[in-house]
Amino acid sequence: MSKSIRAVALLVALLAACGGGGSGSGADNGGASPGGGAPAPPDLQTSVSAPTYADGSGELVYFQFINHLRQQLGLGLLAQNVSLDAAAANHVAYLDPSFTDAEMLSGIEDSSKPNFTGVSAQDRCTHVGYAGLCAQADRWSEIYFAGHPSPYLGLLVLDQGARDIGMAMHSTFLFGGMSNGPEIQLGLPSGTTPQHQGSEFTLVAQLWGAFHVQVNEDEVLTVDTFRVADAYNHDIGGTIVTSATDPLQRVPANAAMFVPANPITCDGSTYFVSFTGKRGGSFFIVTRTITINPYPHCG
Repeated sequence: MSKSIRAVALLVALLAACGGGGSGSGADNGGASPGGGAPAPPDLQTSVSAPTYADGSGELVYFQFINHLRQQLGLGLLAQNVSLDAAAANHVAYLDPSFTDAEMLSGIEDSSKPNFTGVSAQDRCTHVGYAGLCAQADRWSEIYFAGHPSPYLGLLVLDQGARDIGMAMHSTFLFGGMSNGPEIQLGLPSGTTPQHQGSEFTLVAQLWGAFHVQVNEDEVLTVDTFRVADAYNHDIGGTIVTSATDPLQRVPANAAMFVPANPITCDGSTYFVSFTGKRGGSFFIVTRTITINPYPHCG
């Protein structure tokens, strides 16, 4: 089970504004490529009920985008859960009214504030009666990547084990007008097992300000090189974040992120990803061409 859905719920950042080894072009889904490896294992959730989000709503747009992306990558789909919707809506109500940027970035949940429903995502799930493990996309770690979209939100929606999702849109802008995107909650219902990938599963993606490389959640991914270049083959500067180097301890052992020094634009530009390292101690290489299109993960 990935870090984001373990017994202690993982808090990850949100400012609303993936692929097999070898070379190839990313699918036209916002900079993602299909997962590689064996056919989907039998416990992978490959179909879910139609959501009840209103037509044209932000919640429906994000729900469809996230599941389309996960399907393209060979990840299991996420089912709408109304209890998780309620947990997300409660946190939206708690955050929206009068918080200053300093309060938002402090990461401290204040029980004296109106609409408080819990310190952690797990607390807020329990409050609405969700029986299972939870992780929610919050803003606290955004202070580490100030001025960027939220790379940690990409980690959340790429979670390999979760089965449920709930979300609610913010009605006001947060962080001095930088964001009015969704609050996203993931869950693993009690009595179920995490979704599992094929034995050689690999993904490469660009989401919410970061380039991601992941292997199976029960493997350890180590990085030798993680290079991203533009269409002219010029390296773009950035930060490589792994479970060993992440000061916020959000990145699981099977994943690595490359966060560009300067935010990239979602204008159809092409980038080249070259990664070398080890998965489970075995040499591992990925090369991928990714085109950044204006999908919801761009803001």
